[in-house]
Amino acid sequence: MYMWDPFLKAVKDNLFRAKIIFDLFHVVVNFNCFIDKVRNSEYRQA
Repeated sequence: MYMWDPFLKAVKDNLFRAKIIFDLFHVVVNFNCFIDKVRNSEYRQA
């Protein structure tokens, strides 16, 4: 499932019993983006 907030809200509002499962690719991509932001922030502060 896409991790876009409006898409998640639409599913939650209309499909009450649906189980929301994210695919590993999108989880890893978002995690890597987060790690890059933290790494860049730490580098700038050093």
